[in-house]
Formats: sequence, structure tokens, C-alpha cells
Amino acid sequence: MNTGKRRGTSSESSLASSDAKTDAKSQNHSQLGSGLGHIYIAVCDADGNPLYVTRPDGYDAADEQASSSGNPFETIEPEALERMKWIVGETVEFGKGRDGEYRAQQKDGTVRLVELQSKVLLDAQGKRSGIVVISRDVTEAKGAMTGVRSMVEATSGWLWEIDLEGVYTYASPKVKELLGYDLSDILGRRPAEFVVPEEAASLSEKIHGLIVERKPIVNLETRKLHKDGRIVFVETNAIPIVDDNGRLHRYEGIDRDITERKKVEEQLRKLSRAVEQSPASIIITDTRGDIEYVNPRFCELTGYSREEAIGRNPRILKSGDMPVEGYKRLWDTIASGQEWRGEFHNRKKNGEPYWEFASISPIRDADGNVTHYLAVKEDVTERKRVEEERLKLLYELQQALAKVKTLSGLLPICAWCKKVRDDEGYWKQIESYVEAHSDAEFTHGICPDCAQKMHIAQTKAARNTPP
Repeated sequence: MNTGKRRGTSSESSLASSDAKTDAKSQNHSQLGSGLGHIYIAVCDADGNPLYVTRPDGYDAADEQASSSGNPFETIEPEALERMKWIVGETVEFGKGRDGEYRAQQKDGTVRLVELQSKVLLDAQGKRSGIVVISRDVTEAKGAMTGVRSMVEATSGWLWEIDLEGVYTYASPKVKELLGYDLSDILGRRPAEFVVPEEAASLSEKIHGLIVERKPIVNLETRKLHKDGRIVFVETNAIPIVDDNGRLHRYEGIDRDITERKKVEEQLRKLSRAVEQSPASIIITDTRGDIEYVNPRFCELTGYSREEAIGRNPRILKSGDMPVEGYKRLWDTIASGQEWRGEFHNRKKNGEPYWEFASISPIRDADGNVTHYLAVKEDVTERKRVEEERLKLLYELQQALAKVKTLSGLLPICAWCKKVRDDEGYWKQIESYVEAHSDAEFTHGICPDCAQKMHIAQTKAARNTPP
């Protein structure tokens, strides 16, 4: 009998005609099958007609002879039997091995899940001489995988399987939750059909290359289109599934929705760019105070490179001007979870002093524990210089005013015109100071009142002068 659907010879007549030829072989195959546990071997001739089957499922030779037809496949459910015939028929027609699964009923009535693989036997001339079908009970293994699959489906992304053509042959129900599609929308289609158009070609090429090279898919990120049109960021991992002989059967994988993670990553990238480009000097230390990060502004300001700073303590910047009590207050404040603000008079790598205004605060983890400290520091050297100059000018002005005794009532004022006189050079001192510290200029002109008085006086003098 050809066990494939393409050949119509009945199994009963095939077995009857082959009995005489296989008596001697039966003993050998029986010995081969013994000790294989849940494995049995079916031997067919070159046309796919069954010659002998070793049985591990509780049936012995007497049971087979007692069956109405003597067909060793009689106890297989009809649907499973048809699939097995199809697999053997495919092997006969194309000369290549095939694989599949079916359910087999045991003598006690229980049903076992059986995995089938067919192989072609060749003679010395390379012609097909027979077909061997190896069957293995995978009930427990499949049951365990089903349990694992159920757990994964309940806790993470959607599971899928693709064949060697890259076509979905299985999809777990979670695909509905992830992408909005029903299983019927997924099966028979390819992964590239569900990504944004600009990624479709590259994804198809990548999957094809991995299948050819039998490599796993590791942390592959794609942008898939939800049925409602929105973009879902997906991370894919998959492994090639091979049989005991190393033949590649399919890929099994899992897709996880990482959309929220991508949003967080984008926020972190923005924050990182802001920190890197900040005009403030930024330092992150561990709880011991050892530097773990410095931004470019820190390096530019202090002269220390990132490599020189990381792993060291910020005390490398100490000038020695801040008393020990000040540092103790700082550490007491941030260790208690509070923010500290204040000024440092530090020294750069080249020894040049500079001033910083710093804000130091703790960084906490999800449980509220302090894991790091963040210092944001502004260079206030120029501001301090301007402030010092302002104070110096104010002091000098106060000294100048003190010299002219402004507050004692001794400033020389003209009793008649109420103008400041220059007795003992007091006004000259004020004039010199203002000219040195401002943009003001003195004209030294005569006021209108004095000019009129001077004109009257000169006119009188001219009249009294004899010609």
C-alpha cells in the first residue's frame, strides 16, 4: 500500500502481500524497536507500503494478529492516520523526509501525542529502497511546553511561530491585545506586513538571512502598526527549532510591547542632552562622594578630563578656604535627604582659584533610598569680582566723603550764593574722585548768577577808572 493519498492501494491488501517477505525482517526490527520506550519505527518499501511497525504503546504481535485486518495502524484515529499517510506519500513523491504530529490511542484507552519523522533509505546505487518513519511520544514534553507557553502568554508578550518561508503558523491570543488583530488576521501572513512601510523591506531581508544562517533573533526592535493605525514599538526575540538530526523546522518567538520604554528612553535622551549641553557644571557621585559622572562644562571649567574626574572625590577642587565645619554641615544636610545650597571657593587643576554657587541634592530609587548625589554648580567668579569691586568703590567713596567732613557741617559752602567753595582743596578732592570713578566731566564754567554779578562789578569798575 502506498500510504499517501495520491496512491489508492488499500493497506490491508498491501500488508497481506508483504507478510511473506517480511517474516525475517520482523525479528530484526522487533529487536531494534525493543528498549526504545516511547519510540517506534515503521518500515515501508520504496513505494511506501508498510512492511513492519514496532509498537511501544501496549500492543504486541498477538494483539495485531487479533485485529480484524492485521493493520498495525488500525488504532490510530482516522484524522491522524490520514495525516501520517499524507506525510509518507509526500516522502514517496518528493523523495524528502517530512515531519508531523498525530494522536495515538493506547490499549488502555488513553491518547498520546506522537511526533512523526520520515526518512528515505537509499541503496548502493543511490536509488530509493525504502522509507523509515520514526515516531516519538511527545505528550509530556508538549504538555510541559503548553504549560510554559500558557505562563508566558499570561505574563508577557504574544508568542508566535513562523515556518521556513517566514509565514506565521501560530499566534497566541495576546496579539489581539498588542496589535488589535484576530488570529485569523495573522496566520498565513508575514511579520513584514505588520510594520511601518519604511521598515518592511529591511525586516523581510533580515528574517530571511537569519533563517538561512539558522541564527536567533535577539532584541530586534521594530515599529508595528496597530489595527487602529497607531504605532507600537515591539521588541522581538526568537530561536530556531531543529530536530534531533539538526534539521531546521521553524522559528518560535515572542513580541513584547516596549512603547512605554521607548518613551522613557526618549525622555532620558532629552535629559541627557540637556545635561551635556548645560552651562552649569554638573557632578553625580555615589553615596560615598566618589564621582560617577561629570558633564562637559565641568571639564571645561576645572581643567580635569572626564577620565581624570570619575572615581575621584570632589575634594580635588578644594582650596582649603572652607572650614571643616562647613563641609560637615553640607554632608549632614544631604545625608538627611535635604538640599544644600552654598558657595565654594575652589581651585582648578592649574591652581587658579574660582568661586562656585552649588546646589547639592540626593537622588532616590523607587523605594525612596538615597543612591546618588547630584551637584549643579554655577561659576560665579566674575559676579564675585564685580561685587568685590563695587564694595571697594563704595568704601573709597565713603572715605572721600569722610575727608571732606560731609557729615560734620564743615563742607565749605558760600554763605551768599550757597555754592561749594574750594577751601583747602576739599572740592577738588570730590571732583577728582568723581572723574576717576564715573563718566562725568566738570566744565568749570561760571553760573549765571555769578556771571551777572561779575558783569555789574566789571561795569562799575570801568566807570570808576579814569580815561
